[in-house]
Amino acid sequence: MEEKAESYVHLHVKVSGGERVLNGSHLLLAVGRGLNTNGLNAESTDMQTDRRGTLW
Repeated sequence: MEEKAESYVHLHVKVSGGERVLNGSHLLLAVGRGLNTNGLNAESTDMQTDRRGTLW
């Protein structure tokens, strides 16, 4: 049995001043999901939320 090299993800990101490469073993991508912060009780902390529920 031949040993295989581990697979990695190389993500190229455009940033101000050029490009940056992020390397890792996994990539998690979440799109199209709504915010679900209603049950977090953010009002009892120093955190604030906007009208959509985004935490600040």
